[in-house]
Amino acid sequence: TNGCDSTAILNLTINQGDTSYTNITACDSLVWNGTTYDSSGTYTGSSISNNYSMSFDGINDYVDVGNNSVLDVDNSVTIEAWINPANLSNRYGIYSTRKNNDPGSFQLEIGSDVIGTNYVAVTGVNTYVAITGSNVINTNSGWVHIAYTRDGVGNNHEIYINGIPQIINTNPYTFINNNTSKEIGRGINLLQNYDGQIDQVRIWDIALT
Repeated sequence: TNGCDSTAILNLTINQGDTSYTNITACDSLVWNGTTYDSSGTYTGSSISNNYSMSFDGINDYVDVGNNSVLDVDNSVTIEAWINPANLSNRYGIYSTRKNNDPGSFQLEIGSDVIGTNYVAVTGVNTYVAITGSNVINTNSGWVHIAYTRDGVGNNHEIYINGIPQIINTNPYTFINNNTSKEIGRGINLLQNYDGQIDQVRIWDIALT
């Protein structure tokens, strides 16, 4: 947490979006689901239903979250998000470091490809790092929580859907931090634009259990 003698600045560029928030300090107040929060900390609501999820059109919407060093996660990482997909017919980036497809870059994605349909996966350059089986998600279930964890270099991957660990296939791959802006809602090489809603994206530099 940050006290009021420090500042946590969130610089988001939301392209084609409805709302953007910039320069949010730790001492600002925030109204969330009718409650005002004016102190730094971690808060948990009783419902994920709110009016502040991000909506993506599958064409050119995405969020540029910048390249702050706090996003450097090496090979111990947790990436999680609530998703409500409207389309799963192609590959769709949820969180990506692959804007320029740099060596060692990766992304959390969902969708369908020649390898399977309606999957959750983490991909790297020319490889599926970890991927579930087919038909583990669909467009009719509403909000779904997905999470990926990795605990160091090696075959230490897990993918969870609504808290349930999935059977996955993996391939050797080492994550390498890069200087490219990280993105939500878009994948490799400015493509794979997500269609649907995303909420509460979180990136940790440890493998949560």
